[in-house]
Amino acid sequence: MKQVTSVNLIPLCILRILEKYSDAQSPVTQEELGELLTKEYGITCERKALGRTLRRMKEQLDIDIRSGRNGCWVERRGFTGPEILFLGRL
Repeated sequence: MKQVTSVNLIPLCILRILEKYSDAQSPVTQEELGELLTKEYGITCERKALGRTLRRMKEQLDIDIRSGRNGCWVERRGFTGPEILFLGRL
């Protein structure tokens, strides 16, 4: 069984932060996302790594993360089947 580390939890933590703090009217920047990861979960992550993680979450997990000039937000709330399977593999 794979050991759970903070690196494994980054996608889940990002999703929880986006669901809690963002929407189309108030997006979260990658800088704010990094600060919230540290504040709420004690996880540090570089801006470029956050960008790669967000891209993988959109492409591989099909999470409806939108982005604009002022940041990103999650459009749809709740987990889908593939997301639940992904979280179960952590």
